[in-house]
Amino acid sequence: MNSILVKASAVVFWVLALVGCEKAAVSAFQRPPAAVSVAAAVTRDVPVYLDGIGKVVAREMVSIQPQVSGRITAIHFTDGADLRKGDALFTIDPRPYQAQLDAAAGNLAQSEAARAFARIQLERGQQLIESLSNLYNNPDTDPVGNVIAFIGAKGGVGSSTVCHNTAWAMSEILKSNVVVADLDLAFGTTGLDFNQDPVQGIAEALQSPERLDEVLLDRLLTKCSEHLSIFAAPVVLDRDYEISADACDLVLEVVRQNVPYVAVDLPHALAVQEEALVRIPQ
Repeated sequence: MNSILVKASAVVFWVLALVGCEKAAVSAFQRPPAAVSVAAAVTRDVPVYLDGIGKVVAREMVSIQPQVSGRITAIHFTDGADLRKGDALFTIDPRPYQAQLDAAAGNLAQSEAARAFARIQLERGQQLIESLSNLYNNPDTDPVGNVIAFIGAKGGVGSSTVCHNTAWAMSEILKSNVVVADLDLAFGTTGLDFNQDPVQGIAEALQSPERLDEVLLDRLLTKCSEHLSIFAAPVVLDRDYEISADACDLVLEVVRQNVPYVAVDLPHALAVQEEALVRIPQ
């Protein structure tokens, strides 16, 4: 009995399986055939578009180097604009440079004014030189020589040496007559420096200045070279000399009327000679 039930169950199973397979085959989806478009072939340009990620780079790269530095106040181009040679790119603040230009213009004007003043001074100097030259060239005018005075701040500084060397150099270089007037009557070294021992000199002229003239002056002077003469001091320590400023003025006036240059060796300690120095014509 049991075997019959088993066989019957098997037959039922297989029948049900076959029925299920048939239903599955009937319900399966079938894709319809695809539509095909037909067109005639022609020859023409076909645009090609490529999509991608990138960046735009200029065809030419240039470096801009300004000639002057400063703050940029304006930009005269936009990104991507076509530029040509000579186009304005930036504007740099001109105010600092304008200030420098104005200062330079002021300095130029000041220099031009100084040049004009110097030219006026030159013309005045030329007129003065011409006037002084006429004093020597005009036969109706008495000649007037130059007086150069030498005085030291204290004794022993070499003022006499400078005076004597300057007088000798002037006589050799200028080839003009020069007289050295030694007003240091007690300690003058003019005769010693030029290796001369004159019997008479400037002391005799200072004692009687009103008697001094061209003839007496020529006798009192000691000639050292072709163009150099000395008006030597006596160098006597046991004698007091009282010399007035007027006497010095008269003596030097006579000397400068006879020679173009007079070098005066002044002592530093005598007030009378210092007063005479103030009165010596420039």
